[in-house]
Amino acid sequence: MADAWSALERNQTRMTMIFTEGEPLLREMEDEGHLPPPAGSRIRCIRLANCGHTFRPLWAQKSAHELIDRELDAIFKELGMVENSRDMEYLST
Repeated sequence: MADAWSALERNQTRMTMIFTEGEPLLREMEDEGHLPPPAGSRIRCIRLANCGHTFRPLWAQKSAHELIDRELDAIFKELGMVENSRDMEYLST
């Protein structure tokens, strides 16, 4: 895993992993020391509490969508494309 994280960093790949608190894969990654590098990295691990294993509650789905929008905003801003991911609706019409 350390080699994979290094390759992602070396290639300046942006990645955000969203886990529910108590997610088995998250626990396994923690137990085995395979979490992404600390803050400052282009790789982030976000934990959402109390939203169920499959993001079933509507508020959890909304939170996941907002996280995705924020990630897209950051990418578009970095590339100088648009100021807000919601502007993409207008660009695609």
